Amino acid sequence: MNTLEIDSVRLSFSNFSREQRILTDCYLNCVSGEIIGVLGRNGCGKSSLFKIIFGSLNPANKLIRINGEVCSQPFKKKLVGYIPQVSIFPGDFTVNKLLKFLFGKERLESIKSYERIESILKTKIRKLSGGELKYLEVLTMLHMNHPFILLDEPFSGVEPIYQKEIQVLLKSNPQNKGILLTDHNYRNILEVSDRLYLLREGVLKHVTDFSELELYGYVPSGTFGK
Repeated sequence: MNTLEIDSVRLSFSNFSREQRILTDCYLNCVSGEIIGVLGRNGCGKSSLFKIIFGSLNPANKLIRINGEVCSQPFKKKLVGYIPQVSIFPGDFTVNKLLKFLFGKERLESIKSYERIESILKTKIRKLSGGELKYLEVLTMLHMNHPFILLDEPFSGVEPIYQKEIQVLLKSNPQNKGILLTDHNYRNILEVSDRLYLLREGVLKHVTDFSELELYGYVPSGTFGK
């Protein structure tokens, strides 16, 4: 079993000679096969936190450990994969060409067997719908060798039918990865997460009951009928 720990994360930006704190001593952990949901309002620092975990953003302070070993840039060791909000797949590649580029023969055939992939193999990436593209991104990341993956807005701009398909993918978790994800469509996050956190005022708060999201003002009072 693999373990990811993020501790003492502090991030701030200078804004017109004032220091604006974004993250303050954040702590989070995740193990193989676990899905951690991170919620929070626009601009609260969710994407920044994911970039810090990935290793592409260096804050004032952070401590990242994978299997007990300190790792400042996990992406360089292929320990953490990351799907950002904007796709990085080459638009002129067909889906088939992309999969051949990314995977060896055995894993390639396994991915091609998915019904949703089989039907778009000859389609160029730039011609895919929002749902088709995000499904492809999530599926490929789930089949790569990284023990942990970060998904930033995997349900954003995605047709409802593909939102459900992505939920199924995440729950199946074919390589038993640790998954951290965030999305403004919070109901999808609630549906798939084993543990839930709310990023508020720079701090990660562990949510043990959905009613706490009302208490903290993330959703309107009465959302969960209590």
